Amino acid sequence: MRELIDHVVDGVPGVIGALIATTDGFLIASRLPESEVFDPSAVAAMSASTLALASRLVQLGGPTPAKTVLHRSAQAQVCVFAVGTTAVLTIVAESRADTERIERIGYEVSWGLVRALEDQPPAE
Repeated sequence: MRELIDHVVDGVPGVIGALIATTDGFLIASRLPESEVFDPSAVAAMSASTLALASRLVQLGGPTPAKTVLHRSAQAQVCVFAVGTTAVLTIVAESRADTERIERIGYEVSWGLVRALEDQPPAE
């Protein structure tokens, strides 16, 4: 899984970091800068909550859950992608980073993660 995160961070100019978390907010893997701002466990929990809230909102229009959530500010953008029904992928980037490229690589890596997570033996 670390290779997939590295692919995201190294593959798009302006990407600051990325992480994978369970849908209940537990960290699986992370490549975020070491800083108080980037506490991986906190970002994992916020990412799972963000996707859950977005799913609830979009389900007002139909039963399909959210696939992607994008937050933007003057300095940064954060994209959260559903990874099947069990995990989320979060990509943090500078505001100048190419959003379309981030979305393309985010979907590509999400599909790779779905396959990787399906190959994992169940926890005992």
